[in-house]
Amino acid sequence: MNFMESTFYQGIIFGLASAFTLGSYLAPLKKAKEVEPYQFQLLMAIAILISGILITLIAQFPFRFSWFGIATGVLWAIANVFSLTAIQNLGLSKANPLWMSVAVLVAYLWGAIYFREIGNIVLGFVSIIILILGVILVSLAKQSKAHNVAKGLLFTFLAALFWGTQLVPLKLSQLSAQEFFFSNSMGVFLTGCIIYLFNFKGFVFKNVGLSLLSGVIWNLGNLLALFSVVFLGVAKGYTLTQVGVLIAVSWGLFVFKEYRGKQNLLRIFVGAILVLSGAALLILTK
Repeated sequence: MNFMESTFYQGIIFGLASAFTLGSYLAPLKKAKEVEPYQFQLLMAIAILISGILITLIAQFPFRFSWFGIATGVLWAIANVFSLTAIQNLGLSKANPLWMSVAVLVAYLWGAIYFREIGNIVLGFVSIIILILGVILVSLAKQSKAHNVAKGLLFTFLAALFWGTQLVPLKLSQLSAQEFFFSNSMGVFLTGCIIYLFNFKGFVFKNVGLSLLSGVIWNLGNLLALFSVVFLGVAKGYTLTQVGVLIAVSWGLFVFKEYRGKQNLLRIFVGAILVLSGAALLILTK
């Protein structure tokens, strides 16, 4: 196995591991049931900084400052705030598949057109469409009531635009994941603090531990995603991490019992096949 093959398979492993982790980071939030969203993001940001420092020390990563890393953290935190508004107006089961689908498409366009990571753009685009169809089918397994649809769609699109772009600075920086990681954690922390201060409504000493746990889990998934993008590129690496939607649905299906009925199970099963097929086709596209 030559070096290129080695990094290719490493990228797949890191991407799938990231998908598992990122698909699980909201499980503590579901268990908590009631949290103040901006406080939740603040506590996540604190946990992300602390875990970022600890991981950097234990793994002996360099404490390198990079504006590119800060930018990625800022993009993620802003997208996360946009997603809160989207959820409030569309509901999680409608907003989540929409922003994920658009984010995957945005990341693919960055990788295929700007960075020229994909030679066969048509085949790559077909794989993205298959994956998006799978996400939408999975989302149909659970319905929620919408409030302000226009506002919800606007903020869903904004969240997707930022999330689909968040790892572009990593590619531009030409840094390794190890060099990039600490600044990325710092960017999330600083932005989370600023956003919380602008929306301060008092601090609630409830479910603090679960919120911190979500931050730690997310940062582990984030680190794995950085490695995946370094090895596979933005188009393939980011898309592979979004298979995490199946992990999130699995939490809802097997742990939180959110999905019932044969029709829901069939939609999830067929949707999962499409998501995995689309991701596999994209990974194999030259």
